[in-house]
Order: sequence, then structure tokens, then C-alpha cells
Amino acid sequence: GSDDLSVANPDPWEKMNRGIFAFNEVSDVYVLVPVARAWGFVTPQFFHTAIRNFNGLILMPTIFFNDVLQLKGKHAMEDVGRLLVNATVGLLGLIDVATPMGIPLNDAGFGQTLGYWGAPPGPYLVLPLFGPSSVRGGIGRLGDGAGTFYFTWLPIWATFLVRGVDIISWRSDHIEDVELTRRESLDYYVFMRDAYMQLSQARVDEARGVVAVPSAQEDDLYFYDEEYEDDEGLDEEAVDSVLPSTPHPGHSKEADSNGG
Repeated sequence: GSDDLSVANPDPWEKMNRGIFAFNEVSDVYVLVPVARAWGFVTPQFFHTAIRNFNGLILMPTIFFNDVLQLKGKHAMEDVGRLLVNATVGLLGLIDVATPMGIPLNDAGFGQTLGYWGAPPGPYLVLPLFGPSSVRGGIGRLGDGAGTFYFTWLPIWATFLVRGVDIISWRSDHIEDVELTRRESLDYYVFMRDAYMQLSQARVDEARGVVAVPSAQEDDLYFYDEEYEDDEGLDEEAVDSVLPSTPHPGHSKEADSNGG
């Protein structure tokens, strides 16, 4: 049984969370989406991919240290290989050369690391602008953010710029996907909460080796799946089936590599 789903009431702060969720929705619809539409109109797809790849390179040192903390020696070696290959042959990460070479993106995060060592998820928590999380996930996000800025070779302003552009690019690429999820969900707030909690636990289980699941990311929450037909949440098959074909942007929602 999962730690997250065994909690009698995983959302004791629902009133507050729904308020923040509503704020995030308004911010997305009236600020981010218009900017994303304009961005998508003036920039080619290959530029979006290059930004996503470069942002992924910035995140690699933090991913490496989380794999070390999770005692994943093989993954840590893959992280080093991926960093070296993409930083050199991949032109500072603009081109993902490592994936075609068979070096996977492990995408470990500090929230997942905390879960690996037994930290409970705590109550569900919607973060302003960042979206679905939990107490553990929020702490994980802070840890990953601190690691990203500590290990980056870029000035802080440049790191913020790259990550901001990546958020806009990802949103531009998935405007229709998110809108479909909103339209088809019986209660979009409940859909996002239940999907987040199950996906979060799946990533912790994956780190512990409890179950073999695909490397899921928090962005996977934004894709509607027809198997989600009630307010009781997603089963594992439904979670698995919402995985997008493109790698996570490493952005906005910081993977829930957090596994928060």
C-alpha cells in the first residue's frame, strides 16, 4: 500500500488549496496562455526542443546528487555520462545526443529522495504558480531549486531566464492537452490532486524498487486519460497511460522528480 493513499484525509487544507488552485487557473488562462500562444507563433519547434534540452543539462548535477543519495550507482554513472555527452557533443546541451545513444534521463528529485528514505508525504498542498504538491514535495522543490542554482555555471539571472523560457515553451506545446483535461474532468481540482498523489507515490515506489513503473514526471498530470471517470482518482494503469511522448521540460513543476 502506498503511504500517500493510506492517509485518511490527504487534503485537510482543501479550502485554502482550492483558493490557490483558482488563482493558478486564472494566472494560467489570462497570463501564461496568451504569452505561450504568442511565443509559439514566433518561435519554431526546434527552438523549444533546444531550450528544453539546455534546461535539462542545467538540472543534471542535481539529478546526479539525488541518485547518489538514493544509492543508485548505475543511475549516477548514467547521469555523469549524459552530462558529459550532451555538454560536449550536444553543444552545451542544445541537442540531446545521450538519449539516442541509450543513456537515459533518470530525473531523480529531492522529494523522491526524501520519500525513498521514508519521509511521509504530508498533506496535499497547492503551491502558488507551481501547482500540485505536498509538504514533502514542497521541501523537495526547495532542495532541487537550491541545488540547481548552486551547481549551475550560469549567472542566476540567466538560469531564471532559461527556466522561464522553458515554462513558456512547454505551455505553448501543450495548450490543447491541458484544455482537454480541464474540459473532461468532473472536478479538475480533484483530478489534479488524486493524480498527483498517485503519481508521487509511484515515483517513490520506483525509487525503492517496489514496483516497475515508467519514469513519470509531474507534467504528466496535465494530460487527460479516459480511464479517469470518477472522483476516486486514477489507478496505476491510468497513471501509466498519461505519459507524454516528449521528455519533461524540467521546468515549472520540477518534475515531480520531487516525488513529493
